[in-house]
Amino acid sequence: SEITWTVLGAFGGLVSGTGDLSTVTFNVGTGDQCVVGCDISCACNYDAAVNISDVEQCVFSGCEGCTYEDASNYDASSISDDGSCTFDIANPCPADLNGDGTITATDLLIFLGAFGTTC
Repeated sequence: SEITWTVLGAFGGLVSGTGDLSTVTFNVGTGDQCVVGCDISCACNYDAAVNISDVEQCVFSGCEGCTYEDASNYDASSISDDGSCTFDIANPCPADLNGDGTITATDLLIFLGAFGTTC
């Protein structure tokens, strides 16, 4: 028997409509024109090439880590920052200008000697 179609909308090659006793969704296109997948940018498996969204494919856990490139534990595969970044500080005591491990009058004299100098 013949079915009458009503096209409800089209998005990236996906057409949906209703017939007499059924609701049908089908893809229009061939090859790589239709890319089904996760198009939510904060998902671990986000794919910018997706033009047919399938939110059920999205994964939101397992891609956490340090996303700051300057951190000592930077993880290039991390999508979401979890606050675990650690940073190596070159001088943990920046006021120790002579590097002897203590802050003394000698450090103050070095500072005063450089005071007013144009950098």
